Amino acid sequence: MNIINAQRKDKTRVIEVLCESFQNDPQINYILGSDGSHDKKMKRLMAYSFEFGLANGKVEISEDKNAVAIWKASNSKKMTVNLFYEGMLFFFAFGWSGIKRITAMEKKIAAFYPDKTIFNYLWILGTNPNEQGKGYGTAILSKAINKFEQDKVPLFLETSTDSNLHYYQRKRFELYHSMIVDSKTQLKTYLMRYV
Repeated sequence: MNIINAQRKDKTRVIEVLCESFQNDPQINYILGSDGSHDKKMKRLMAYSFEFGLANGKVEISEDKNAVAIWKASNSKKMTVNLFYEGMLFFFAFGWSGIKRITAMEKKIAAFYPDKTIFNYLWILGTNPNEQGKGYGTAILSKAINKFEQDKVPLFLETSTDSNLHYYQRKRFELYHSMIVDSKTQLKTYLMRYV
């Protein structure tokens, strides 16, 4: 299975795959909130994530366009015109209260990542639901692990889905911290690193 760097022309497909694959994700549903505009917000979130990944990491896609990974580089804080534009649309879709909720969650999680260390962070990994279980996630992780073993840049990720926790542990990611991100909803997040 071939994993390639996504291009701008892949943006629509990346958004489709991620929107489909994260419909029932606890952390994404927390981010989206409960005001009833779930689909619109999901598209804005994934469009922003795509632009952020292009500017500050990388966006990978399977050659057949059924799986996507968005990576953040810990040492990159670039702003592009496209990222700024998507950021504005993101803000208008989520409003102040949504942005505050998301920022508070990200701040809690970021406190447990290494300080002053360059690392790669698997921000989003999604597969077309009709294609799950066919090795896409493994192919994406294997490529990252091979690069890690060459470059020695640590790999981190997080998940709020219990079944994902066990999947990543089988891929040699260890759980090094778990937390309740929001006491009202009891959203739990697991922070993991490759060992």
